[in-house]
Amino acid sequence: MAFKFKVREGKNPKTGQAMFYAQADKVNPVSIYDFAEEIAHSTTVTEADVKAVITEFEVRLMKHFQNNESVRLESVGSFCPRMWSTAARLPEEFTKANLKRIAVRFTPAASIKYSLRAENPAMVFERIVEEE
Repeated sequence: MAFKFKVREGKNPKTGQAMFYAQADKVNPVSIYDFAEEIAHSTTVTEADVKAVITEFEVRLMKHFQNNESVRLESVGSFCPRMWSTAARLPEEFTKANLKRIAVRFTPAASIKYSLRAENPAMVFERIVEEE
């Protein structure tokens, strides 16, 4: 397996000159069922048990986010809620209507960051050449 990418033309933000950059190819999602099956085949845990744990993980993440807490999985990374809002001129003018969205930022653990680096000899890349 390889990380697939395409080469796309873009502009250098500093010079405005046309340059070519890597862009990840379409990323295909893996379903919870396929993910659970993969884990079950490489462990002594059943597929149903894996799916149950992943489903409960999602429930627990939401509980902690609603309590303004981040969740750190040492060998995976951290999940941290982030908030965006519009500004108010005065603190007393700020209301719930100013809140625009809440999202989750994932910060990978150091081992995952390293495994995805281009310098990692185990990381394989495949350039996709589009036909014209």
